[in-house]
Amino acid sequence: MDQYSWIGAFGSWANALNWQNLTTGQNPASTPPGAAEAAMVAGLSLLVIVGPGAASSVTSSGDVAYDGNFTVGGALSTSVNFTLMAASTLSATSVVTNGNAAFLVSGRGARLADSGAFVLDQATLQVSNHGALQVAGLTLAPNSYVLLDDTGTLEVGGAGGAAAGALTVDAGAAVSGPGIIGAKVVDGGTITASGGTLILQDDVAGGGSLVIGAGATLQLF
Repeated sequence: MDQYSWIGAFGSWANALNWQNLTTGQNPASTPPGAAEAAMVAGLSLLVIVGPGAASSVTSSGDVAYDGNFTVGGALSTSVNFTLMAASTLSATSVVTNGNAAFLVSGRGARLADSGAFVLDQATLQVSNHGALQVAGLTLAPNSYVLLDDTGTLEVGGAGGAAAGALTVDAGAAVSGPGIIGAKVVDGGTITASGGTLILQDDVAGGGSLVIGAGATLQLF
């Protein structure tokens, strides 16, 4: 598996001139990364990458926006600002944010599907302007914030039919950790306060469970 690093400015994922192959030393690379390769993207200022694109894993740091369709066979790891733009899709098997980050899924047709765990670590997750995010599980770390506007959907689980403007937790799915959820919640699964204080700032509905772990605090408003 080769490793690639983005060396371009605004541009197409499919353009090999935007990449360096770190494994072979080719700079620029002769081909862009594909489904079997790992990709690293760093933006010092706003960087827009146009799909389609595929990789076995993606490490995205800096201020980077993704425009188009992207498939990540493994983990998506982000720091600073990550944006999935309107009419764009991205799939991954896990997502981790790494501190002082904003993770934005925004615009009609923007959809990110994570078939595994989504770990929000000292970051703000925002789904807005008809964007959609679906994850298998959601874990918050301290200083993490979840926001939705009235048109965004965030579903934890895979039942489908999540209500706009609310964090929907399906039966059998789970949200856990400390942090702040600044949106309505429809809880059909389990929400657990653990490792600190979990704050639910809006209405909570549904027949799921609210659990307070040892030494943790759950605040409802």
